[in-house]
Amino acid sequence: MFTILLAGFSAQATAVTVSGLYSVKVPVEGSSPGQLAQGYADGLSQVLVRVSGTRDVLAMEGVEALLSDAESLLLSYQVARGESGQSVLSMSFGAVGVNRALAAIDAPVWGANRPLTLAWIAAEDRGSRTLVTRPGAGSGQEDAGAWRAAFDEAARKRGLPVALPPSDFSSDRELLSDIWGQFIGRVKSA
Repeated sequence: MFTILLAGFSAQATAVTVSGLYSVKVPVEGSSPGQLAQGYADGLSQVLVRVSGTRDVLAMEGVEALLSDAESLLLSYQVARGESGQSVLSMSFGAVGVNRALAAIDAPVWGANRPLTLAWIAAEDRGSRTLVTRPGAGSGQEDAGAWRAAFDEAARKRGLPVALPPSDFSSDRELLSDIWGQFIGRVKSA
């Protein structure tokens, strides 16, 4: 269980340029043409979600045709062994081609400049609540590491720039209670 307050309190939003929107790595069984074609489709589906900002794009009419012809949108690819010994397909898709393909099926296209979001995350695990913050020396946040990693991975998959509060706040129990209760006054001040 967790509670998230996304800080959009001020009228001024900071935009950051997100890199790597069109690059992806996926596991593959091998390097046969059929296995590579499946890897291209898997990689393109991740890129389509990241660029459109929604998983709903994968259910849109015309996406199956895009995925079956994913190789035509590739700029480069490489098959290598991952740390676990499994084959990993690294790919870069062309931004212009992917954007045109999304536009052709009337899907949204997000640009590379995206608003930076400050996320205040209160997580509960086996009755213990934790404020998930940026890692810091001596923050005592070992139990929040898994939450932070999961949240970072989800943001990366969507191409969302997310910032967490500094580790200085990790021991602030009152602030944690306010976040859990979704009271924004102290959070806004912090």
